[in-house]
Amino acid sequence: MGGPDGGGDQRPSTGQNVPQWFYQDWAGEHGPRTLLQLTQALQKGYFTPDLLVRKEGTHRWHTLRDVLDLRQLLRARKHVQPAPDAAAGGTPSRTAVSLEAATAASAAALAGISPRRDGSPATATSAAIPVVSLISGSPGAQDDPITNLFRTPGQEWFYVDMHGEVQGPFSSQKMQRWWTNPLYKDHFSSLKCRRGHHGEFRLLPEIAEEVAAKGPPPESPKQLGYKELINLGKQNRESERYVRSGSRKEESDLAKEVEDLKQQVERLEVENEGLRNSQEDTFILRMQVERLLREKAELAREVTMLKREKESLQELLQYAQQFDIADEGVADELIAGEEEWVGEQGLGGSDRATEEWFEELRVASQTVQSGLEDAQA
Repeated sequence: MGGPDGGGDQRPSTGQNVPQWFYQDWAGEHGPRTLLQLTQALQKGYFTPDLLVRKEGTHRWHTLRDVLDLRQLLRARKHVQPAPDAAAGGTPSRTAVSLEAATAASAAALAGISPRRDGSPATATSAAIPVVSLISGSPGAQDDPITNLFRTPGQEWFYVDMHGEVQGPFSSQKMQRWWTNPLYKDHFSSLKCRRGHHGEFRLLPEIAEEVAAKGPPPESPKQLGYKELINLGKQNRESERYVRSGSRKEESDLAKEVEDLKQQVERLEVENEGLRNSQEDTFILRMQVERLLREKAELAREVTMLKREKESLQELLQYAQQFDIADEGVADELIAGEEEWVGEQGLGGSDRATEEWFEELRVASQTVQSGLEDAQA
């Protein structure tokens, strides 16, 4: 799809002997144009000296700086008007390439010391040419209401070409470049355009007037020159170094914190192990204390029983002393007395129950005798 002049660039109506040139920019290859037209565009700041051009009928590309000779630049200087902002008495735009700088650059190119794309060293004269702004625009574009239409990114534009066909969509950046290009501007002013996929096709001045009535356009980004670009690059590199150093410091601090946490965990594990051992020791001591308490209680019960037995034996001894039966034959006398009493009562004989009763009496007598001996001991 061609430029806004309708299906491709048209050949200018010039003499047949004037050499024709093609140039290549961000949008592709354009032309043919005369060398004078390219020179005028260079002086107004729409091109840079490094623009790639080739002569019609050849396939080798050169920079515009290499093609223009000093005589053509000096001749063009007499006919080219100053940039709009300079003519108004203001400070020349940073995007404009001065005629003197371009002339000096062309002279240096003829001397063979111009900066090349093959990596040759650049001269101070050529380095003095300002870099074209990051945002394409012509001198005085900030005051152009139509240029302000194209400053909002993300919009899509359509236009009706000279054959009545709708062309598009195109980005705001591409529309701005076409509008600020002197090779397209006159023809572009008569095109009917539309912003977006819906709406009516109208001339750009009409659209600009409507937008201006609604309110001021959004601020355009600040245009940067060569030195500002270098400073911006330095700031970016310093920021990257700061971020990297900060990241390394954060990683170091994080590693240190992790190591400290590991040491704390190890200390806690040791303390927990000691606590578990202490709890086990406490449990063992408690069991031992309980066992000793049980043994003490058992001994207390045995002492109580012994005291009771002693008291019983003492009572028995007192009883025996009261009846004077403390001698050794007391048991036999008791048994004999019992047998005599049984005989008197007529209970003797071979009755088995009686014999068992007598046996119990003998055992009781022996027990009493044994208790008396223990008491005396």
